Amino acid sequence: QTVMKTINAFLNHQGGRMFFGITDSGHVKGLRADRATRDRLRRGIDSVINAMRPQVDLTDLGYRVDFVPIKGPNGERTEDRWVCAICIDEDPHLPDIGVYFTDPSKRDAYRRAAA
Repeated sequence: QTVMKTINAFLNHQGGRMFFGITDSGHVKGLRADRATRDRLRRGIDSVINAMRPQVDLTDLGYRVDFVPIKGPNGERTEDRWVCAICIDEDPHLPDIGVYFTDPSKRDAYRRAAA
């Protein structure tokens, strides 16, 4: 629910970036995620974006989900630990669309007030 609201707010403003696996104080902990889990997360984010109304035109929207591997103190990769970064650029169609809603009922929409 929080991810959906945040993505909707990014779409309704100037885009943004969301990170999972980093604490609020900036400590990198990472997420345990094997390949199947990472694929499920990507598909889940795709589903959230595809549920927005009106439909988001992904051909012009810069959007990606990146998984950055966590490295130990000596530079070695840790087993299946990642930081997940969801990056959404400003939507060039927003001035024409006006607002994206979170679902077909068009009851809920969010906007990011500050970066």
